[in-house]
Amino acid sequence: MTTVFEQETPDEKTVLVFQLWEGDEGIFFTKEQYVYLKTIESALERAKTWREFEALLPPGEFDTLRLWEDEEYIYRDGEIYRYIDPNKVAEFVEYWEPDNVVNADDTFNKWIIPGVQDAEYPPWTEWTAVDLLPKEFVEQFGSWVGGPASGSWCEFPADQLKDMIKCLGQQGYSVIPHISFDLSWLRQIELTR
Repeated sequence: MTTVFEQETPDEKTVLVFQLWEGDEGIFFTKEQYVYLKTIESALERAKTWREFEALLPPGEFDTLRLWEDEEYIYRDGEIYRYIDPNKVAEFVEYWEPDNVVNADDTFNKWIIPGVQDAEYPPWTEWTAVDLLPKEFVEQFGSWVGGPASGSWCEFPADQLKDMIKCLGQQGYSVIPHISFDLSWLRQIELTR
């Protein structure tokens, strides 16, 4: 379930997405954060090869994967090696471990990406839009949850959605009815940071 709220002032327009999370709890994102997150999730599910995974991700996201940190894994596209010090390539090629090389046309395996198995990638807790919500609203409806590994975030009760809509309506937000987030088009959009 996804509910979209919009607030327009003379200076700006804010669009927030309430996404059902676990069970009967939901999280607020900005529309841009939501699309970015869903683009990553879609890439994780749809990619057949590593090359395709990179192409499906938002621009630059592939380079930020923790998979490439400390040269634990190296990406190889033909004779081009990425995420390794160029001065180490010759030594690496001589002693390389096949398990530590991700070839562009290899079958995509999302489970080797740090954080995927623990639901920490994509890092959705870093992108919640709780700071854009009225403080009184957060105090009335929000519950802070989380832990040391995944950080903390504010959840909102989905069973109180009607009350939240009313409360946000009093703050100048309106619900955008019948909005569709068909994610099949995500591959074609360009997002910037």
